[in-house]
Amino acid sequence: MTREASLDLLSQIIEIDETIKDAPDLDEISRRSLNLRREVLDKKLRELPSPGRSRFRTALTFAGRPVVGTYGIVARFAADAAGQFTEAVATVAASLAGPLLTKGQIPNRDSYEMLIVGIDRGSYGFVLEETTDPALLPTPVEEAVLAVQDLFTAISEDRSEGVADFVASLNPRALAATRRFLETLAANDAVCAIKTDKRRVQFRTVDEVKRSIEAIRDENVQTNGVSFAGVVEGVLPNGRRFEFRAEQTLITGTLDPDAEFTSIRQAEIHGGSVIGHFVEKRIGNAKPRLSLKNVSESEEQSSEPLRQIDIEP
Repeated sequence: MTREASLDLLSQIIEIDETIKDAPDLDEISRRSLNLRREVLDKKLRELPSPGRSRFRTALTFAGRPVVGTYGIVARFAADAAGQFTEAVATVAASLAGPLLTKGQIPNRDSYEMLIVGIDRGSYGFVLEETTDPALLPTPVEEAVLAVQDLFTAISEDRSEGVADFVASLNPRALAATRRFLETLAANDAVCAIKTDKRRVQFRTVDEVKRSIEAIRDENVQTNGVSFAGVVEGVLPNGRRFEFRAEQTLITGTLDPDAEFTSIRQAEIHGGSVIGHFVEKRIGNAKPRLSLKNVSESEEQSSEPLRQIDIEP
């Protein structure tokens, strides 16, 4: 619809420009009226959302015991599952954006809200759309849905490294919200599929859903704190990526969900030696992940030597 509206406004503006150009003897009142009309049309055109930045949509469909083919779905299950999915997306989005408290209101919660805007009958489910017009692409909601898709794909393909990437990049609260959605599926003998304009990811069996729950349980994640002396060589706030050189080793990865970004950024700007404080996470049999949490002045405390560790960026 936005594209059609844009083309209609542009055609009206072009028509006015041609009228003025082809009528050099146009009286002043008519010329002023046309120019005012052009300004109104131009303002409407500038206020239209860019066609390339339409709101992100995803289709969430279900199959299993609560679903009756493409005819319908048990209302109680549909409400619970859709609500928990959107809550998981919001919590993952907030975790990717910055620090997240273990309890309380999710920061900027309204920015991550989603609407049900249609029914998808791939089995039976809903078309969900984010509620805010995007300023940047990809949007936080889109990044969160893609992250959840990555997790489901990694589990269905039995790739522990992919599961580790998901777990290491997120706050435990985001993992708990994702787990609650999966537990609702498993408790109702249901599976789901998540479809975007880029790809479709699905659970084929309830056993896959149960394996997902186990994979992201707190008990499956071993966490330790480690510190290394070195230099912060780069940090990207949007992608939450960092580069830290310790001795001759370049450590790259994601900032910890609770990272003190300001102090890390200052360390990058000043370029001096600091103590980098990392969170090391081991998930199942996957290689450990190091996420940078904060830095301190190198004189404040000694750092342990950089031990041989098989680091996965």
